[in-house]
Formats: sequence, C-alpha cells, structure tokens
Amino acid sequence: MAEVTAPASEEKAMGGPLLPAVAGTAVPLPLTPSALPDAVRGALEPVGPETLRRRPVRALGLGADGAGARRIHALWPEATQAGLATAMAEASHIDVLHPGWLRLDDPAQPLHLALGAEARATRDQLLRLNPRLAILPLLAPWDGAALATRLSTLAGRQSLATEIAAALAAEDLAGLLIDFTALPDAATADHAAFLDILRSTLPEGAEIGVRRNLGDGAEPSLITSADFIVLDAFGTPVPAGGAPIAPLDWLAANAERWLDAVAPGRLVFTLPGHATLWRGEAAAPEQLDFSAAVALAESVGATSLFDAASRTGRFDFRAGDGTTSRVWLSDAATLFNQLAILDAAGARRIGIDRLGEGDPQVWTLAAALHARGELSSHAAEAFAYASVPETQGSGELAYISGTASIGARQIAHAREDGLISDVRVARFPTRQTLHNFESPRDRRIVLSFDDGPSPANTQPILDILAQKQVPAVFFVVGDAVLRHPEGLRRIIAAGHEVGNHTFSHVNMAEISSEQFRLELNSTQELIESAGGVHSRLFRPPYLINREPPSPIKQANFDLLLEAGYISVNAAVDSVDWAADSPARIVARTLAAIRSGEGHMLLMHDGGGPRSMTIAALPEIIDQARAEGYEFVSLADYFGVPPEALNRPVGADTHPLYRALVMPVVGTYHWAGGVFFAIIGVTMIIGIGRMVVVLALSAFARPQRRLVLPDPAPLVSVIVPAYNEEAVILATLRSLLASDYSNLEIIVVDDGSKDNTFALVTRHYAGHPRVVALTKPNGGKASALNLGIARANGAYFIGLDADTQFGRDTISWLIAGFTAPDIAAVAGNAKVGNRHTILTKCQAIEYITSQNLDKRGFEVINAITVVPGCVGAWRRDAVLAVDGYCDRTLAEDADLTVRILCEGYRIVYEPRAIALTEAPASLRDFLKQRFRWSFGTLQVIWKNKGLLVTSPNKAVGWLVIPQMVLFQLTLPFLAPLLDLALIWAVSTGLWHMGMNPGQSMPDHNLMMIQSWLLYTVLDGIYGLAAYVDEWKEDKKLMLMLPVQRLFYRHLLNFALAKAIILAIRGRMVGWGTLKREGTVALSG
Repeated sequence: MAEVTAPASEEKAMGGPLLPAVAGTAVPLPLTPSALPDAVRGALEPVGPETLRRRPVRALGLGADGAGARRIHALWPEATQAGLATAMAEASHIDVLHPGWLRLDDPAQPLHLALGAEARATRDQLLRLNPRLAILPLLAPWDGAALATRLSTLAGRQSLATEIAAALAAEDLAGLLIDFTALPDAATADHAAFLDILRSTLPEGAEIGVRRNLGDGAEPSLITSADFIVLDAFGTPVPAGGAPIAPLDWLAANAERWLDAVAPGRLVFTLPGHATLWRGEAAAPEQLDFSAAVALAESVGATSLFDAASRTGRFDFRAGDGTTSRVWLSDAATLFNQLAILDAAGARRIGIDRLGEGDPQVWTLAAALHARGELSSHAAEAFAYASVPETQGSGELAYISGTASIGARQIAHAREDGLISDVRVARFPTRQTLHNFESPRDRRIVLSFDDGPSPANTQPILDILAQKQVPAVFFVVGDAVLRHPEGLRRIIAAGHEVGNHTFSHVNMAEISSEQFRLELNSTQELIESAGGVHSRLFRPPYLINREPPSPIKQANFDLLLEAGYISVNAAVDSVDWAADSPARIVARTLAAIRSGEGHMLLMHDGGGPRSMTIAALPEIIDQARAEGYEFVSLADYFGVPPEALNRPVGADTHPLYRALVMPVVGTYHWAGGVFFAIIGVTMIIGIGRMVVVLALSAFARPQRRLVLPDPAPLVSVIVPAYNEEAVILATLRSLLASDYSNLEIIVVDDGSKDNTFALVTRHYAGHPRVVALTKPNGGKASALNLGIARANGAYFIGLDADTQFGRDTISWLIAGFTAPDIAAVAGNAKVGNRHTILTKCQAIEYITSQNLDKRGFEVINAITVVPGCVGAWRRDAVLAVDGYCDRTLAEDADLTVRILCEGYRIVYEPRAIALTEAPASLRDFLKQRFRWSFGTLQVIWKNKGLLVTSPNKAVGWLVIPQMVLFQLTLPFLAPLLDLALIWAVSTGLWHMGMNPGQSMPDHNLMMIQSWLLYTVLDGIYGLAAYVDEWKEDKKLMLMLPVQRLFYRHLLNFALAKAIILAIRGRMVGWGTLKREGTVALSG
C-alpha cells in the first residue's frame, strides 16, 4: 500500500477540514519557509483564497525591458514518439526547441548532424504550427572526458567549431545549445576558449547557449562567451534513500546566486519532468518517466502523491520482500511550486527537460503562463498519461487495447505562501496499450502476398498453395480489387485471409490523415462489398513503421490502430520484386527464415510481372518444410479464431456502395487511366513529330542557285479578292515591281461589296499586264478557277489579296520547277504586320511551324499545303485534276493532296518570300483559324478514300495520316498536357501543404518532368527553325515562351470549335477579315 506523510497544520486551499493523513515513513526534510532565501521568502507573501489557484507572475517570461518575451525552452535530446506528440500538441507554447540533432558520440570523429527526412518533416510541421519558434539544436557529447581532451588543443577547438558551423549552415539553423554538464570543471578555460573560437566562426547573430548544472559555479568566462545559459535544476547529490529531485530551498538558493551574477534574460532554469525510484537502501535511483511512475502508483494503491515537507511529489510503497521504496515525482504540482519560487527569485526563462517524458499537465501551466501571465494550479487537477500508448513487446503484429481517459487530482494550498501543499488522487487516468505481438520463438511461418489481386499472378499462386496445402494472407490494394474483384473472391473462397494494403499503394508517411482515412476506408468497403468479409489486418506499403517518428507517420499510425486494425509488418522479406532469378528469391528467403529475423514472410502477387515469384514459391515451401518449419495462418499464429481477423459480413453489407460508389470510383479510375494514356500518346506524337521533322530537315536538299528557264515562261498571277479595298493596290504594286517581267496579273473580284473592283479598274484600266474580272460571289475556289481559265501562262500563282511579294519572289518560285514531275513550288510566307503580341505570335508560328515543316516534309514528298499566299503551280497539272474544289474552305490544301495523288512532286523554296497581313484582332484571328481548321477537316474527309485507292502510296501512308495526326489530333490533345501540368502542380502542392516536410509525390514529379521535357524540345524545335531562317528578326525569339505557352491555346480553341461544328453538320462560308493595309515590304 502507499505510505505518505501528510501536512499536519495546513488548511485546504478553499477552507474546511484537513485532508485525511495517511500513515507513512517519509524522511523529514529540512525545508520550511524560513529555509528559503530572504528575497524569495519575502516575495511569497500570504495570499487570499481567491488568488491561491491563479497566481500572477512577477518576472517569469518578461524580457529585459519588461515586455512579454515569455521564453519557454523545451529540451528534446532523443526523437521519441512521446516527445514528438508533445511537440506537435504544445508547439504554440514553446518558444525555443532544443532537439538532439547534433551528435558527437565519438569526439575523435567529426560531428554528425542527425537531420534526416523524418526530422526535417518534424521541423517544418513545427514551424507551420508556430512560425515564431526558434530551433537551436542540442549538442550533447556522449563522453565528456573525451570531449574535454579534444577541446584541450587549439586544433581540436578549431576543427569542432568548423564542423558545427558547417552543420548549422547546411540546414539554415540560427544557433545551438552545447551541453557542458558532463565536462570536468578543470577544463573550464578550454571550454571558454572554444566558445570564443566558435563565436568568430559562426555568422553574426547566431545564438550560442551552454548547458550547466544549477549547482555549478557561475564561471565569468562562460558567462561572457554564451548568449544564454541553460541551468539544470536537478541532479544534486542526495543521501541514501533519496531526496526531492529539485528541493525548493536548493532551487531558490542557487537561482538567487546565478541571478546575482548573470542578467535574468540570459538564464534558462530547466526543470525536471522525470521521476526517481529508490528501492530500499539503494545507493542510486532508477529513473522513470512520469507515465511509468503513475502506473506504478496505481499498481501499489498510492492515493497521496505529495510530500508536505518538501512541497514536491512523492509516494512510498512496500515491496513484496517487506522493504520500503520511495518515488520522487516531478509533476505539475511540483512544477507549480518550482515556478513560483523561480518567479519570486526574479527568473524570466524556464526550460522543460526531456520533452514528452513529464506530466502532460505541465503544458497547461505553460499555456496559462503564455496566455495570461499567471500560474494556475488548475493545471495540476487534471491527471493524464502521456499521449502515446504504452508499448509492450517487439513483434511484427501491432494492435491497441484499452481506452485513454483523464484522471483527477485534489489540490491543497498553504495559505501563508500560496504553494501547493498536498495532492491526492481522486481518479487515476487510463491509457491505451500498443501491443507488438510475437509468438514464442518457434519454427512457424506466416506466408503473405502484397499488391494483388492480379489476373496474371494470383491464380497461379493460389494453385500452388492449394497443391501444397499452405495457408496465406493476401494484403490487397483497393484499386486492384476494384479492377479484379473476382481475384479477391477466389482468395477468400480458397480459405485464405485478406488484409488492407491501402487503395493506391500510397506511402502513409507522405499523406495527410484525411487522405489516409480515405485510402483505408475505401479499401475496407471494397473488401466487404466484393469479398463479404471485414478485415482487421493492415500492412503499410513499403513496410513503413513508427520509427523514426514523424508527425504524419505518427498521426496515421494512431488513426490506424485506434480504428481497430492490426498492423502486420514483415521481417522476412523475399525481395522478390527486385530479384533477377527464382534462385535468388529462394536463397534470400531461406536465409532470412533461418536467421530468425521474424515469422512474417513477404512476397508479392501484384505490382508487376511475378513469374519468378511463382517459380520460386514451391521450392521455398518444400525446403522450409524439410528444415522443420511450419506454414500457418495468421489466425493460428495469433492464437485467435479466423473470424477475429476476417469477420464474415454477408453479401448485402454495402448494397448502396456496390450499386453506386463502386461504379463511380471504377469509372473515375478508368477515366484517369484513359486520361494519362492520352497524355502519353500526345507526348509520343508531339515529340515524334519534332524529331522526324528535324531529322528530315537535316537531310533537306541544299539551296539551289537562282537559274530561270531561257526564255522565261509566261507566269499568270491570279489574285482572288473579296472586300479587299484596303490592300489590293499595295499587292498589285508589289507584283508590278517584280524582277520577273514575263507575267500577267489577273484580279478576280468575287462579288465584293466594297470598292475593290472599282479601285483596280480606276488605277489599272488599260495596263498591259493587269486584267480585272468580276463575278457574283461564289467563293475563293470559283474565283481562282475563273482566273485559271483566263490565264495564258504555263505556270500560275494564286495570290491572296492581302499579300505582298518581294522583287525576286516570283523568280525563285519559277526557278523551283527544275523537273517535269514538279507540279508546285511552295514559298516562304511571313507575317508582315508585326505590331502586336498577337501578330508577333503568328510570325513565330509561320517561322517555326509552317516553313520548317515544309523543308522537312519535302524530303518525303509530303508537303500537305501549298499556301495560297505564296505558291506557284504548273497549269496543265492543275487542269488535269479539275482545278480548285469549291466544296472545302482549304482549297489550297485540297488541291495539294490531289496533285500528290497523281504522282507529282511538290518542293519548297524558302527564298520565295511573301509578306502577308495577319489578323490583328483576336476576333479576326479566331475567325481565320476556325476557317482553316474546318477546311482541313473537309479535306481529310473528302480525300479519306485515298488512304487505300491513291496510286501514290505516299499520300495514303504519309500525307493524310500526317494531316490527321499533326494538324488535328496533336493540336486537339495538346491542352491535356497543360491540364496535366496544372493537376500535377496543384495536387503536388496540396500534398506538400497537407504534409509539411514531405516532397512532391513521384507521379506528380514525373508528370511535371514530362511536361518540361516536351516544352524544352518544343523550344529547341523553334530555335532550330530560327537557325534555318537566320535572317529573321532575332528579337522575336524573346516571344517564343509566350507563343508556346499561351498562343497555342487559341489555335486549339479554333480547332475544337471546328470539330464540334463538323460533328453537328454545320457548313461554314469563306467570310472576310478586316484588312488594315499595314504590311510593307521593308517590314
């Protein structure tokens, strides 16, 4: 039973009779109010009942100027689960955190910065919770004497200072705390010299703290070298049988001594959070954390947890052998008294030692100090264990039992000084227990398979298991169950166990609790609806376990275990997913089994081809059995009925889920797969096109010399015009200025509603080389055909009325007819009105997408369009195919395809330059591009039969497919690449925001990298076009990113509109664009 000495002359804090005393054998301690220093005793003046429980502080937390700095330090030397949980829960009440990231286990070796991915995730999450938090890592040497030896030489001091500076700079840390408590006092001068070197090595403003014992002397050299000093208010020499961990009189006297020597703002008084257990007359105590001490108090029936004489926590108990043991506690009540003493002494900064090991209610005290500047004993009334479960065992199966609840303590105060004078247990708290189950070490093996079901792998494995009569447990992925529910049903029908392996095989250390809950629940509901069982089994993908701790991982494990799951790890890993032969799988697996690493054998039936696993499995079973191992089910291993792990739930447990949710989820994932497949196809088409065109351009014929036939043949230039009064005269002037003199110009007015025809007749009536014709409006094709009929030349040029030729353009076009089988020469169209962002983008498009394509496709005779603004035709070849067709809006593309079908060649002449007026307004631009896209659709549909009937197989196998893939499919699908980028960036950033410290998921990075690859190659493609057009304006290259990233979506919009109208069966007319007449040949 508990034995406690209770106060004999003090009243309850709120009046009334004394708390009942319990007989005890406590050792009286010398503490009385008179034993405190005079200044401290004077500050603890009598208080009234109304202020007993809420005591305003006078000094704690105040800065040097009296402002509220409220500096609370937390020391976290080891990355424990309890410490992590406390740091996350109490981050807003911690001002400075000292994690044990700087390791010097062997002073002869370099300093080690223990800051891996888990620690970085913790740091980032803490800073998210408390942006003002300062993190100054703790350097605690394992061997104080060895460190003293290193610091005894100048070289040793300099090397350690350099290592510290490099470690802090690597993680952008603003300082550190160095633990000097274990260093001998004789080395103080060396310590001070080291701090001076460190100060000069670190950047200006870096904080240096030193950790000392409160009972140490206030060495002037250390005081001047450090920015702050952390003083451990515990660890004093005590007699046999023990004494309080931090006696109040000792605390007060030493605090007063240090405060007389050092400014209060530079001192941090660190209070203990642990307990000490003195067994009988032992010379030294055992150290317990607070939760272990509370569990011990409950087990021995202690109800009084306080020592009246010392005003600190204590309980006694008699062991089975009759000896009396004593436990000294550093609980919230003790801390209340210690803080009151420190406040009375004038202390301003406090520290909490060994984060997570102390009384959780200490942080309620800290919250009151932070928020209201007061000490509140209400914090000590609640009674709780640490927030993490008690851990038992070390096996591969983990599950939680019990529930957590808050207990209660009754608090009494002494009226003369307001300190807590007694603590009684009204109700003990309860806690959960985390069981890590392991069967007694025997020769039993549980065979498990992850990542299925798979239609290719699961059934062969089930056949082997049936043949060998071996049970197994299959940890299924929800997505695989959704796609192959019959595989799950076969597993269950064969008598095997099933477990949850998340829905998408996600790393639970990298996702938020909300996402993990969705992964867990979705898979559970699929198992129930498709397989008819409720599974308590879970295996984390990638065999993630709780160590080392991280905020995300701990939260998700807590969620998992509190939901009643049993986490099944696997110490025997076959590594079959990485093996290159069945023999390696067999050897690795049997070696792991023989080593006794564990009882859970991990293999895979999904996640990829598993032929080697299937081949290795029979031999593993046979050899293991031959060596005396037995394969058992998880239920047998666990010693429970099968239904305790896989409980039948019936076929109709989730009828709504099966009827509605599963189809929706299935459709979503099917659509997602199709979406990313389309993206992959789009990238293949796009990158393939760029590579092909660049390769073909490299093999393009060298540029010809300008050699004209002698005599020069007559060339007819046909100018169809519809409402072109703004540009027609400039076009005619450019033609008449040509250095090719043997030409005739035929202007065909297609029923214009403006003064186009009148202007031509007024200015060129009677001109020997200009003929003006007019006709009712019938479209561009009919106007061109009329011009061809009236033409006299062997060659003709169909010229758009908004285009101006250079002086040598016609000469270069006619020089291209170097062989009888060349029926057309395509020229180099350029935008002449480059005055706006829109027209500059069109100029880049003409350079990079149209002219470079023609240069490459000429090599395989697959030029798909001779542009209407600059192209020459052999007249008899055109008449042989009945001229232009008026059933398409892309009459020039249609004529090009039909000419190719007749076996003719079409070549490209880049020096035959024409300047065309591009639409300057967005409205006119979209109108033009819509007409072009609609016309391309018409040409493809009109000539679809040529795929199989054309005598020129190049048309069927190259030209038409090239138009379908590169002019329709690729532009139509290209926006999906940008949508995929937006999806990857947004969901990746959301993931990183929900999971601070975690990097972007691999599939998001892959999508972003793919988009960047495509964009870079597209940029290279554009630059290659500029190399080919070396005389072009280089300033346009600065617009290339804008043109590539934004302008192309306008093209995609026009194409999508054309496709929609084509599907609906709508027809589109030639239309007209507003002309501004801004093209000049000098441009």
